[in-house]
Order: sequence, then structure tokens, then C-alpha cells
Amino acid sequence: MVPPVNLIVYSPDMYVHAAVCFGLFHYLLLCACGWADASDAVEILSVSFLMPHAKEDMNLHSFELGLLGASIFLGMMIGSYFWGSLADIRGRKAVLVYSLLMNGIFGLLSSFMQSFWPFLLMRFLSGIGVGGSMPVIFSYFCEFLPKNRRGAMLTLISMFWILGNIITAGLAWAIIPRHFGYFSDTFTYDSWRIFVAVCTIPSFTSSFTFVFLPESPKFLLENGEETVALSVLRKMYILNNRSKQKADFPVQLLQASPEARKLLQTRHSRKTLRSLLSQCKKNCREIFTSTRKLFVPPHRKVSVCLLTIIFTLSFGYYGVWLWFPEIFKRVEVSGSACSVLPANLTSNSSDTDSSIYRDSFITAVSNFPGNLFATLTIDKLGRKALLGGSLLVSGCSVFFIWFLSSRAEVLAMSCIFGGISVIGWAALNVIGVECYPTNMRATAVGMQSVVNRIAAITGNLVFGVFIDLYCAVPILAVAVLLAFGGIITVFLPNTKGMDLK
Repeated sequence: MVPPVNLIVYSPDMYVHAAVCFGLFHYLLLCACGWADASDAVEILSVSFLMPHAKEDMNLHSFELGLLGASIFLGMMIGSYFWGSLADIRGRKAVLVYSLLMNGIFGLLSSFMQSFWPFLLMRFLSGIGVGGSMPVIFSYFCEFLPKNRRGAMLTLISMFWILGNIITAGLAWAIIPRHFGYFSDTFTYDSWRIFVAVCTIPSFTSSFTFVFLPESPKFLLENGEETVALSVLRKMYILNNRSKQKADFPVQLLQASPEARKLLQTRHSRKTLRSLLSQCKKNCREIFTSTRKLFVPPHRKVSVCLLTIIFTLSFGYYGVWLWFPEIFKRVEVSGSACSVLPANLTSNSSDTDSSIYRDSFITAVSNFPGNLFATLTIDKLGRKALLGGSLLVSGCSVFFIWFLSSRAEVLAMSCIFGGISVIGWAALNVIGVECYPTNMRATAVGMQSVVNRIAAITGNLVFGVFIDLYCAVPILAVAVLLAFGGIITVFLPNTKGMDLK
């Protein structure tokens, strides 16, 4: 039984979470944040399905196709930094609403673009929206969670990414091969464009959902909105305890920490002296200041370690994952993953599409056991153990790509690699938000997303350049980097059971 109090210096892992309890509100919030994560997955993974058809429809060369594949990652790299930093200044909820809306709008507009460069621009702008929602989702969600549930609940969000993967492959399988739509001499809206349009539905619905959700009470309190923060906590209390009334909530008054109040007073005093233009300049300066804080004590060591690990994991994951269809084809034709395909090779398009969609389903579903394992064990084994073990094992699995000689072996290896790698991603998503205080958390995750995208682009370029020249280079690079990332995890702090700062 929680005794009533009149005053509390707020921390989401202390008394207030015991008073609010854990219940229906948190599960509803999980669904909302998870669906947002799934919508990001749909937007990113849809590129791999639309690229072959866009190439044919727009008569693209290999260089242009490479630009198309990289455009969403470039947009995400910019968006993750801008939106993530803005979320620490203006709030998590607003950033989620507008970034998801931006994702949906420009994704939808891209389906109408008939020529390459406008289409590329729309995909790039859509990527900026994706880059905004991905880092902020985890910062927003974790600030509602008690520490004894935080690891498992944050890991469950990663399960929605797998759901988004399955949704994307399912939509592609159901829509693209049908070859229906509108056709004229000046405007074409083929089935692959309809697929692109349908893939924006999750983003629009997710943006609409966040309009009705509250701002993070932790962020509100850190920014002087004690009354609003208390109101949010009372609503959470009512939803989690259906038989209770607002008056039964034992906390009557909230007060921010002295550090937060001092920072807030500084912000208010500056605000009264500046015009709108000066305020914009101040926001930009605060963004860069927040970023600089990541690389000075006491956060420098953990930032460098986390960013190094993220680079190794993203380089390996996206470098290998997006090239698995190519490896499938090479093994099927010549019996070796490192063979060079003949330039005049042709194949049945329908059969190829069917195989890709089928294999995408299998590999996506194979990730569920790994994510479930992470969910059940992350609060027991700890974040470091799961992250380090996942990186080491996935690095070893990549090394054996050399020896694959059949499509079934490649499919099995893709399932193993995906199932093990997802454990690392789940642990990284948790530890990446737990290592930083509230006023730096979204900025830190945004910076992590920037490095993530740089590594993804680099990994794909390395594979694209060297896979025909000398296959050992990208395979060894991925294997060594993943193993190195696993070793680096020993320098990370142990955040299991730690109070959020």
C-alpha cells in the first residue's frame, strides 16, 4: 500500500511509479509506440521491393539505383539528428506527430512521381521523417516505464519492427505481382506505385494516434510543467486502476529537481530577451550544445563505446542483410556465394519475385525467437551480456557465408544471422536510452541513429564495390567488425536495474 504524500522530487523510477502502478496504460502505449516502429520498418524495407520495379519503369542505371537505395538512409541520418535534438528542446510528442506525418506525406507523394529525380527527392524527404520518429520513440516510451519493466518493454518494441518486416513483404506479395493500376501515355500508376502508397498507411495512422497521447511526464517536469505532469500521472493512475478516482492518487504535488529548475530559469530569462529569429538561433545553439555534451566527461566514454558498437552492428547487419537476395541468386546459379554472375543472365521475373517474398517471410519470422529470447532475459542476464554475445555469434555466422553452396544453406544462414542480430539490436535499443539523462536522451539516440545510417550506407557501398572484385573483403570486414563490437561492450556501464537520470 502506497502512503499518501504532498511533495515529491520527481524521478520515474522512484515513488511515483509505485503510486501509478503498471497496467493498461503502459500496454496501450506499447502498442502505439510499437506501431510507430513498425511503420518506420515498412517505409525502410519497402525500398528493397520497389527498387527492381522502379529500375524498369524509370529506366534507371546502376548508379541511380544506388542513389535510390541510399536516399532514405541519407534522409534518416539528417532527420535523426535534427528531430532527436529538437525532442529534447520542444518535447517528444510533437516530434513524433510531425515526423511520422512527414514520413507519410512524402512517401505518398513519391508514388505519383513519374521521373527519377522528383521520386528520389520525395524518398529522401520521407527518410527525414523516418529519422525523426525512430530515435524519439524509445526516449518517449522509456520515460513512462518503471525500472523493473523497462528492459522487457523496450525490447518488445523491437518485436514490432519484425511485424513491419512481415507486413512489408506481405503487401509486396499481395500487390506488386498483380500488375494493375492506371495507365496512359502521360501518367502511369502501376501496382508497385500502389504498393508504395499503401505502405504509408501505418505512418499516417501512427501520427494520428500520438495526437491523443500525453507528453512524457518526465519531460514536462524537467521543463517546469509540474501541474501538467501531475495531470498525466493521474490519468495513468485511473487507467491502470479502473476502480480508482483522481482524488485517490496519493501524490498531490510535484517539484522538479534543483538542477532542472536552474536550467529552466536560465531558459526563461533568455526567452524574454530574444526575438523570434533569435529564438531560432538559440534552438540551433542548444542542439549543438546538447551534442557537445555527449563527448565530454562524464558521458564521453559511454558515447564513444556506444557509437563504435552501433557502427559495427549496422555496418554488418545492413551490409549483409540487403545483399542476401543477391547471394541467393549467385548460389542458385553457380553454387557459390562469391561467384560473379554472367552479364547476360536472365530469369523469370514472377518466379524471382515469388522467391524473394517467400524468403523475406521466412527470414522475418525467424527473428521472432531471438527477439522473444531478448525480451524474457534482458532484465535477468543484463544488456551487456546479450549485446556482446549477439555481436560475437553473428560475426562468426557471417564468416561461414564463404562455404555456402545451396539456396537452402543461404536461407538457413540468413535466419541464423537475423535471429542472433535482432538480440543485439534489442539490447542496444535499451542501453542506448538508459545511459543518458532526460535533457540529453533524445539527442544521444539521434546521434546514434546518425552513426547507424552512416554505417548502413558504408556497408552497402563496401559490398557493392568489392563483392565482384574480391568477395573476401566485405565478408571478413563484417565478421571482424561485429566481433570487435562484441569486445567493446565490456567498457559499457551495467544499466540493469538502474534509475533513469
